[in-house]
Amino acid sequence: MDWFRSWHGAPTDPKWLLIAKRSETQAGVVSAIVWALFDFASQNSAERGSVEAFDAETYAAFSGFDEDAIKRVIECLKEKKLIIDGHLSAWEKRQPKREDNSTARVREHRNAVKRNETQKPSREEKIR
Repeated sequence: MDWFRSWHGAPTDPKWLLIAKRSETQAGVVSAIVWALFDFASQNSAERGSVEAFDAETYAAFSGFDEDAIKRVIECLKEKKLIIDGHLSAWEKRQPKREDNSTARVREHRNAVKRNETQKPSREEKIR
């Protein structure tokens, strides 16, 4: 899968304020770390939703955030049960088991359009 689902307001979720306070960092840093965790969990081919092997050192090098701050954020996420047993706690709720396949919906719509077209009077019938 090349993407994951989020929710409106995710980057500014009020939960990040509490995590920021507890981890002694800024809410924007928490938001960025959480986003990196979402991305990591989505790409985890062994078990989607798992952040167990998230590498704080590598993310610190990429993000420029202090590695200890990243670790504190992750620990606070665990304390608040947002990470449980190495998994994002709401992952299953937010991520579908399968993707929405619009094929059936589009086919049904096209058939409905065809039915409507065949039921409309022809131009010649309208003139009569």
